[in-house]
Amino acid sequence: MDDGGGESSGAIAPRRRIAAKGRPLEDPRCAGCRQLAMLRALRRAGLVVAGGLGCEPPNPVDPDGPPSRVVRVAGAVEALVRPGALVAESRALALLAVVDRGPHRAAAVEGALAAAGARVVRVPAGVSAADAEKIVSEALARGAVALVALAECARREAVSPPLTIEPARCNRCGACLGLGCVALSDPGGDAMSIDPARCVGCGQCAPLCRGGAIHRL
Repeated sequence: MDDGGGESSGAIAPRRRIAAKGRPLEDPRCAGCRQLAMLRALRRAGLVVAGGLGCEPPNPVDPDGPPSRVVRVAGAVEALVRPGALVAESRALALLAVVDRGPHRAAAVEGALAAAGARVVRVPAGVSAADAEKIVSEALARGAVALVALAECARREAVSPPLTIEPARCNRCGACLGLGCVALSDPGGDAMSIDPARCVGCGQCAPLCRGGAIHRL
């Protein structure tokens, strides 16, 4: 699933970087967020995010949307304080996902949700985009599953050398933009672009590149 526009009248129209629900669109401190792959997987499964990560304000829910396509996203604190209410609320929805910082809290969150009657599946910290999609797909097939995805905040991790895009190998498919990273954009030229001032070198975008154009400087 590519995001954004395409080409028209011979001119190259810039593709739009998707706003990762639960993450700010323009906050440079959130480049390299370890939850971008998880949020991408939820979008690609056709789910609408209700609620939000523990570090972000909650997202409103479309009242006209079908509950079967809604994923209730919550932070770790909410899952620990009101696990019963969360599990009850999510029973009519497609999925419950606790997505937040602090992997050290995973066992406590899982225990609280399990005690409230949820079937819990742990998402490995820093899961790849491909594995995240597989986990979400399997959870939707099982039904009534609570995904617990806790990872270290990117703002606390060491910054690696930034990545760059080799224009000759970029086919402008837009797959990298689907990650929702603030360092990625489409300037509308021959290739996508990575802002070296924002890129933290996490490398999450590289496996998504169909042309193998993304590499380190």
